[in-house]
Amino acid sequence: MSWKLILARAFHKVERGFDRSRRAPARDNPVIDCYGGYATRNHIILRGRVLAKARAISGDLPQSKWRNFRDFLSLFYTEELIGIEIVADHYGERTVTDEEGFFVLMVKRDNAALPPAINIHAAGSDVTHQAPVYGLSDAPFGVISDIDDTILRTGAYLLIKNLWVSATGNVHEREVFPDAVGLLQQFATQGARFFCAI
Repeated sequence: MSWKLILARAFHKVERGFDRSRRAPARDNPVIDCYGGYATRNHIILRGRVLAKARAISGDLPQSKWRNFRDFLSLFYTEELIGIEIVADHYGERTVTDEEGFFVLMVKRDNAALPPAINIHAAGSDVTHQAPVYGLSDAPFGVISDIDDTILRTGAYLLIKNLWVSATGNVHEREVFPDAVGLLQQFATQGARFFCAI
């Protein structure tokens, strides 16, 4: 077993213990973080996460490394909502969030044109969220790419450097490889679909 998997399991146990020790988050106004959905021949698969409140990340530039570090820590201090029912408007399909607040919602696809987005909401809430949908079957080819040290310079090959860059930098300070941008833009003009490992 790799050391990364051992650490991940250990941190998961610590997180679960921490979650049990704090009061249950409010469930009356859930925040749905919609990820990009995609279509197969028979279904549209929508993914996302449901949290008790939106993450408070500063968009200021410049800001201190300490503020960046606080923002970095806040990404892990989330109040995910378990067992929240997610409904696809106009389709009637439903699913429930797992123990980390994630959900996968499968909507049966008809012969109509693929919608650019599908409206979803948490059961009992009037707030609607748009889940974007990306078609794959009509793409001439797909591009599968990593982000660390492929699109962004992070020093991923050195654990300590990668942690330092991730923890003390922010989105405005990331160094993007210009040739990677040019290459991806060229692929986009050819109709490619992109899959990135993050």
